[in-house]
Amino acid sequence: MIDFNKLKEKYADEKSGFRSHLDCLGRSVLKGLGAFGLTLSGTYFAQNLLFLRLPVLNVKAPIRLVAPSVLAVGSAYVVTSRCARNCQLVSMEKQNQMENELDTTSN
Repeated sequence: MIDFNKLKEKYADEKSGFRSHLDCLGRSVLKGLGAFGLTLSGTYFAQNLLFLRLPVLNVKAPIRLVAPSVLAVGSAYVVTSRCARNCQLVSMEKQNQMENELDTTSN
């Protein structure tokens, strides 16, 4: 198992924004996990209500989990990838800003 505190301490001196970037990536994964749970439960309960109101749609219980699972995985992927991309852009912006500050101080 990776110890993130040791990893943060190891690269804190070499890369100044590594600690905040790693925290941001952790938050993006947790946001994706939250989106997965909310989408799965929301879609499943909405689907069950629909099946209760329309008895014509007689679908077995295990098959009822397929659509909510696919939607939940898709939404989790979208949320995680967008948040991770934002983390990357912020990290690159900070790095460029620091490089510009170093260039102006050296001149």
